This record gives sequence, structure tokens and C-alpha cells, in this order.
Amino acid sequence: KIELITNLMAFWGLVVKGNSTHEEVVPEGTNLIITNAALEPTDDKEPSVLFFKRVDEDEGEQVELSLCSLAWGRNEQYKLMLVVNSEKVVFSVKGKGNIHLLGQYAQDDVDDEFGYLDDISDIEEGDLGDSDDDDDEMEVEVPKVPTGKANNKNAQKEKPKTNEKPKTAEKPKAATKKSEQPKKGGKKNK
Repeated sequence: KIELITNLMAFWGLVVKGNSTHEEVVPEGTNLIITNAALEPTDDKEPSVLFFKRVDEDEGEQVELSLCSLAWGRNEQYKLMLVVNSEKVVFSVKGKGNIHLLGQYAQDDVDDEFGYLDDISDIEEGDLGDSDDDDDEMEVEVPKVPTGKANNKNAQKEKPKTNEKPKTAEKPKAATKKSEQPKKGGKKNK
């Protein structure tokens, strides 16, 4: 296990051995952000499946999810974007391959420049209503779109009356005069 701690973020890495389980405790006030899973080189061609279980001790809830299936020579790495903010998580591998997890710790209470973390907190708390920041709101005037009722009156005037017969195209007349008909079996003059 490798940890490099800085002021706002810290590198995090973990190797979960094949056919084993590892419990990770996430420090209070931080989020664990897991970004990559990589299979250690192996001769075994069978897939190794990485599982993730979140343990919520307050609610007694455990949810196990399959994150990825890795096999050497086919798919050795998998990009993740998994944010863990519970106290305990359990990683397990089913298969012979060792899986390396990479990510970082981020402080939970740090406000970023654009306020994204505030927005995420509001969503997590279920507050999707109006924000307290009135300076962010803009009034937008939506133009009315014509319904087309006026155009429909004009369109009705242009429709043909029902008692009129529609005009049909005339067929070309066939030649009827003998002079217009080609001569059959004509003689040659000598």
C-alpha cells in the first residue's frame, strides 16, 4: 500500500492479490477516488474479477459490485471513476491474477474555485431547489412562437372546392389520318 499525502490530494495505490480480500479504511473527511485497475503480468489466461463492497456500519448495509474483469492478453487495464466516502470498503479478487488499484484521496471539505463540490453536496442531500446565490440567476425572456392559426385560415381559402372536379392531364392523340400513317410494304422505283 502506497500513500503520498499533500495538502488537498494524496496519491493512493493498492495491490489486491488473486483470490483474496482487502479491507480499506477511508480517513474521515476525505473521499477515496479510484481511477484505474490494472492486472499484474501473468501466464494465466483466465480472467480475474475485481469486486467492491461498501460497508456502512451505521445502517448495516453492504453492497457488493463487480467493477471489472481483467485478463492478460485481452484487457489488462480498466479506467474507473469511483468515489468512495464511506468509512470501510472491501476489495476482493476472484481469479489468480493480482490487481493494482490506483487513485487518490481528496479532502471532503475543500471548496473548489467553481463551487462544484457545493453542487455535489446539494445533490447528495437532496436539495435540488433554488440556490441561495441570487447573483448566479439570470432572467431569460422566451419569445412566443406563433401557433399557426392565422396561417390555417389562409390555407383554407386556397383549398379547392369539393364540388369542382380536379383537372387531369390530356393524353396525346394518336395519328388518325392515312397520310400520317407509315406506309406498309412500299415498292422501290427502278
